[in-house]
Amino acid sequence: MSYNDYLDGLVMVSSQWEAGAGDLYMSSSLDGVTWTPRQAIAVDPGEQMYPSLIGTGPDPARTGRSFYAYYTDSAQGVWNRWNDASLKRRLITLDPVPPAEATWSTVANFKDDYKTGGPAAGWKYAWSAAGQLGNSASYAPLYWSESAGLYNTTGGATQAYDGAAHNDDYLMLHKAFGHPGRGNYAPIIGYTIQPDDGAGLYRLMGSSISKGDDQIFAGEDGLSLSVYLNNTLLGAPATVSANGSLTNFNRNLGQLVVGDTVYVAIGSVGNQSYDLFRNFDFTIQRGVLGSDPPPVIIPPPPPPPPPPPPPPPPATPVWSSIASYKGDFKRGGPAAGWKYAWSAAGKLGDAATYAPLYWSESAGVYNTTGGATQAYDGKSHDDDYLMLHENFGHPGRGAYAPIVGYTIQADDGAGLYRLVASSITKGDDVSMNGEDGLAVSVYLNNTLLGTPVTVSTTGAMADFNRNLGQLAVGDTVYVAIGSAGNQSYDLFRNFDFTIQRGVLSSDPPPPPPPPPPPLPPAPEVWSSIANFKGDFKRGGPATGWKYAWTTGGKFGDSATYAPLYWSESAGLYNTTGGATQAFDGKTHNDDYLMLHKDFGHPGRGAYAPVVGYTVQAEDGAGLYRLVASSIMKGDAIVQSGEDGLDLAVYRNNTPIGSITSVSTNGAVAGFDRDLGQLAVGDTIYVIIGAAKNQVYDLFSNFNFTIEKLIPATSQLMVQAVPEPTAAALCLTAVLAFAATRRPTRRSPPSAAAEPAAPK
Repeated sequence: MSYNDYLDGLVMVSSQWEAGAGDLYMSSSLDGVTWTPRQAIAVDPGEQMYPSLIGTGPDPARTGRSFYAYYTDSAQGVWNRWNDASLKRRLITLDPVPPAEATWSTVANFKDDYKTGGPAAGWKYAWSAAGQLGNSASYAPLYWSESAGLYNTTGGATQAYDGAAHNDDYLMLHKAFGHPGRGNYAPIIGYTIQPDDGAGLYRLMGSSISKGDDQIFAGEDGLSLSVYLNNTLLGAPATVSANGSLTNFNRNLGQLVVGDTVYVAIGSVGNQSYDLFRNFDFTIQRGVLGSDPPPVIIPPPPPPPPPPPPPPPPATPVWSSIASYKGDFKRGGPAAGWKYAWSAAGKLGDAATYAPLYWSESAGVYNTTGGATQAYDGKSHDDDYLMLHENFGHPGRGAYAPIVGYTIQADDGAGLYRLVASSITKGDDVSMNGEDGLAVSVYLNNTLLGTPVTVSTTGAMADFNRNLGQLAVGDTVYVAIGSAGNQSYDLFRNFDFTIQRGVLSSDPPPPPPPPPPPLPPAPEVWSSIANFKGDFKRGGPATGWKYAWTTGGKFGDSATYAPLYWSESAGLYNTTGGATQAFDGKTHNDDYLMLHKDFGHPGRGAYAPVVGYTVQAEDGAGLYRLVASSIMKGDAIVQSGEDGLDLAVYRNNTPIGSITSVSTNGAVAGFDRDLGQLAVGDTIYVIIGAAKNQVYDLFSNFNFTIEKLIPATSQLMVQAVPEPTAAALCLTAVLAFAATRRPTRRSPPSAAAEPAAPK
């Protein structure tokens, strides 16, 4: 067998053994499955056997229009074949004529033939009840559910998994959408060839499927679609992306007979997270070849099939708001459908253990007693500052959480739901020692949806939007706000969310009115703290600055850094304070490692100059960043053997971000990055080393600025005493102001001549 470039397919020469003789025949195939009728190649008396195909082109393993068939020939054959065996060859030249083209007609279409109440003739709607594909005897039928308006495994309401039995487990099939349910199950659509369809050549075309939305959530991995002919897998499964893009699963089905069944199964890839699908459709077509085709020697590749018809426009949900936390918030007791509760047993995901919150007139909030909100007394929960208000709240002690629930009402109806326009922030934007933020979890009944969302200690806005899937009347969506690890400074605000129901439509909906915006976060005002060039000082670094080098040849171990000294003779900082020398092969001496306001050099390959800035008491703790950074090689000439420089940024001894490569072509590189929350005494180090060798590693245009975030709007604050020991909670509005920074440290320019820049 050989791949044939002329046919763009396979050719095969094989023996056909008969009594006392063996002849050679040739056949060809475009797909390795369907082969043309065999043609005689060698039918001499005796035996022709052991054929090999040899091409005449540069690669003898590939054949072309003309090629050789080498084989063993014996006139005597049988037991005497090796007495007269000889090697022979035949030259084969292909001379094909155009084949008859197939005329394709549609036999069945999923969406067109979809029927409520029960499948149309020839169709099967089933599911893999045994968790196995490729064994149709184990498939179980899906039943039409009037209450859900779709096919599911029971014909009743679509239920969530209860942990004990399959029940319905949200496996469902509709003309416009569906879901595979738990991870090892799949809805299966089958079509059986009918007598009026007839045997013949078939294909699956016009296919499409996409995930139910275009949002990628943590942990989701898309869907997998498989096509079977009876119990045989046809081709590799198609992966449906988590990004919502359309996927097709067109394929040739080959020669089918009446009674053959084509199955399409849609299952999870690895887990069932966010596996709702839509835009699902496919067509079964039968091909009829033209009459009286001319005799065929070897067929050329058939013309490509016509392009599939474009998929129908995606079914776009039209979303309407059902409930809004802030819009429906009610003093004295929750509005219809709403629950305000708390995890009295210290456990989430078990709604039977939740206890109601009570309206407290004295505190003006919901809390656990309906009385005054108290501080923790060390013995019992009492009220312990767990509270919920329209504008703010607190989870209380670390093991507890306020819980806001909404139950789908009869006038809401079953359907596709989502949670949107969600927001929450910590009560202030000041990160205190020991605090670790909050965690927001979303549950459908007792099932966690997605991963919990962390609310930052910086006061940044977080959202917890997610798709809720197909909900039935009586399903409850719970949002729980708990401590991340401890309850220190866990007051929260800007809390809101909206529950929406979607109705699928082929027409795009009008744009929905924008939801009311949450309270804006404090605008960012950044103040410059330090600048390398502006603060550069001859004779010794300015306050807060360090000019050093890696004596141990190691980054990230500040205990091994040694100071650089100002050299009056060289007019720069180096390792000795003397003249800059070349490497003498024995000791480091000075080895041309140097640092100047305008340029520098890392010296030998294992060493590097280090520029450090330590946060001063007058700078204060806060959120810092490194900006306005630049560095380039000292020239734009690429020399043989040079490999550029590497620049790394460390907070104390911890790397921040990835290493920045400085190109050999003289291009300017930046190394801006967020530094995070810094305390007084923390040091930022910028280290410039050779990439691999020190060849032509002079650098220039080196600079960077350290900035600190200054709050600039009114913020809701809490009394700055750790809450577990506070006598009571107190909310107050404090006007934060932009601090006036000291002038950027600068030294007068020096009149000293710049040193010559070594290579």
